[in-house]
Amino acid sequence: SYALSQETSLLLNVDGPLTRALREAFAARNLRSVMIVPSKRPDAFFYFFAGRAVDESPFHESDLDMFSILARQAAIAMENARLYDSLRTYIAKLEASQQALVQAEKMAAAGRLSASLAHEINNPLQSVQNCLHLSRMTSLPETKRQDYFDLALKELNRLSDTVHHMLDFYRSGPVRAEKVDIHEVLENCRRLLAPQLEKRRIDLRWQLDAREPVVYGVANQLQQVFVNLILNACDAMPGGGQLTVQTEDDADDVYIRFTDTGEGVPPHVRTQIFEPFMSTKDNGTGLGLTVSYNIVASHRGLLWLDENLTSGARFIVRLSKTAFVEVEGNDQESPRLAG
Repeated sequence: SYALSQETSLLLNVDGPLTRALREAFAARNLRSVMIVPSKRPDAFFYFFAGRAVDESPFHESDLDMFSILARQAAIAMENARLYDSLRTYIAKLEASQQALVQAEKMAAAGRLSASLAHEINNPLQSVQNCLHLSRMTSLPETKRQDYFDLALKELNRLSDTVHHMLDFYRSGPVRAEKVDIHEVLENCRRLLAPQLEKRRIDLRWQLDAREPVVYGVANQLQQVFVNLILNACDAMPGGGQLTVQTEDDADDVYIRFTDTGEGVPPHVRTQIFEPFMSTKDNGTGLGLTVSYNIVASHRGLLWLDENLTSGARFIVRLSKTAFVEVEGNDQESPRLAG
């Protein structure tokens, strides 16, 4: 008890100075010599005891020094073993928590996917509805009516492709890419949205590059992006306004700029507009820009808000013409992008 209370090592021999109680303890245990080394750890206290019988040689100071070294190493090993057992228990609890989080994220991802699909499916459905409504006008020429039917069929095909490609955004894998004429995609958007633009009193102005910008990509996906940006611009101008679509074709990239004359994006939400479910509209889902951003990113491009604009809002899409192209085998006409 003295060694433990003083936290000091002791070497005791039966022929040395001992108290009566110690001599009786030595005799009862047939001991001639003992060493006691206490060791205090942050969360535990150990002591190590070694003894020799009366028919053995007594311990010396050198034995105590060696025993002290071994005792300290043993104490560290025992503490490490205790900590390892605690850590193993903690890791097991952490793994269980991680599995629960993974399951929760799977459910959340399923919810986000469902909401994204609902949002993206709504656009082509509205286009089909507009085309069918216009085609019922009795005063419409037959050729124009056929154009609207063709547009409705094209939008239904795009709807089918949208579901397929939206699934691709939530799983890895290559996506088939083809040469895409950006001006052709924009013209399709104009034709599809013409009734809505007219109804909302939106003056759509084109500033297109004299060259025909071509990128490798998925035309339906890029059309989704452009339609989303145009409709967002319309929502930003509820009383009407001007929307300017500009293209620029340089050596490596194609830039498409959508500039409206609305109230602009509030400064306090500019860093969050591409996050899921972030919307400044009362009835917005907050998924349009997120989906658009993912589409552009899958094309190895960029989508951002021009924060230098003093009035209105300008969203810029940059698509690389070469950087993301990967050709499999010798099929030079079938590049693929990473999904």
